[in-house]
Amino acid sequence: MWKQVRNLRYLHKISARTYLSSSYQCSDAWNSRLNTPILQKINLDSYLFDLEQKYQQEGKFSSIDIDIFCNKSLQENHIDELFDILHRLRISEETTNTLDSTHHAVIRNLMSLEKYEELVQILNDPLNYGIFLDTFSTNLLLDTLMEGNKFTLAAKVSSFLMLQEDFGNDITKALCLLSCWKYLENPEPFEQPGEAPPVAEGKPKKKPEEVRIRVKYVRNPFFDDHFDLRDHLQIVGKTLYNLRLHLSPSLGRSIEILGLALYGKYEEGIKVISGLKGGEEIYSQVLEKSLEVLRAVEKPEEKEHLQEFIEAIEGKKANLKLIDGDFEQEVRRLLAEAVIKCEKEDISKQVQIYEKWCQDRQQKLDEELLRLRRAQAVKDIEKMTQEMEAEEQKLWFFENEDNLDLQIEKKKVYYPKRWFGKKKKPRVIDEGYVPPEVTTFRK
Repeated sequence: MWKQVRNLRYLHKISARTYLSSSYQCSDAWNSRLNTPILQKINLDSYLFDLEQKYQQEGKFSSIDIDIFCNKSLQENHIDELFDILHRLRISEETTNTLDSTHHAVIRNLMSLEKYEELVQILNDPLNYGIFLDTFSTNLLLDTLMEGNKFTLAAKVSSFLMLQEDFGNDITKALCLLSCWKYLENPEPFEQPGEAPPVAEGKPKKKPEEVRIRVKYVRNPFFDDHFDLRDHLQIVGKTLYNLRLHLSPSLGRSIEILGLALYGKYEEGIKVISGLKGGEEIYSQVLEKSLEVLRAVEKPEEKEHLQEFIEAIEGKKANLKLIDGDFEQEVRRLLAEAVIKCEKEDISKQVQIYEKWCQDRQQKLDEELLRLRRAQAVKDIEKMTQEMEAEEQKLWFFENEDNLDLQIEKKKVYYPKRWFGKKKKPRVIDEGYVPPEVTTFRK
């Protein structure tokens, strides 16, 4: 008998086939955090109000408070508050104490709300939000984006791993390779989510006001060829180029050539082609995609070594052992093998991590409560001491009257006397004055 689906929003999730099994999501273990005494008592609306009051008083958030907020199941009307709180935590010194469960909770909660663009926006700006991917959350996110045909976002997420220089386990590497390959079927610029909408045609564009700032010196332009990359094809190219180290020789060589073609490193690509030995296996579909990318480059006459790279690939094709067939199917086979190899271990580790996070959250909360109690106890002792001193002064007033008078006398401020009479004019010195000669007369 079919069960009636009340929420149509999640209908596609029931019938959609994912690369990872349903048990990989560890939904039961993840949702068990909501049964802990800490999160059961939390009402997000009132908790947000208390957080704001605490921030106004102390000027900062506590990392455990933010972790509790992020781990509670979020709703769509709390996303703006999430952005604001993460930013304010990031710009405070408390950001160094951010718990690992906070990163994971932000990613999974936004995924459950299908706010993928907002999630990518947060991950793309670690300087302002401080949220980073781990291996397990990366696999879940890439798997969800790929099944939703969101290849641009999936390739963008893969580039985050390239920037972090950590591609995780075999499942992550295969998902990154597949997402970049699918993205190249219809490459689109990596638009920043949340940007202002374009100005409608027909409306005059307002010229931005020019602001000039005086500086002591001008820094020399610097390009690190990593975090400063902005072109979407170069970013994907460097992602593929770095992935080559984690693949088999035939896959690695093929992806290396394609990565260098996208990356724009034509001279290095020529060296790679020249270093290929006769009979070395290369995927023909990847080689054709590399030639397609190179021939589609705008203003080829301005690109040094571009034509030489094309000629080197075409001239070397005859001496290589080209592997025919669908490259995407080969990557899917690689992904299936990685899932069989790593899935059980990942699930076991993640269940243990979820349990540990609940224990760490309780421990951190107990430590925070103990610190607050100690701080309150110190305030109470200081207040009691002041009250006892005031009471002592009342009881022993007459015995200590002389000492009190001396103390009052010491507190008096004496100002120097001022002259209110007529002020004398300052003596004017005549610069042309010549003193007379003085002579002595002897009798």
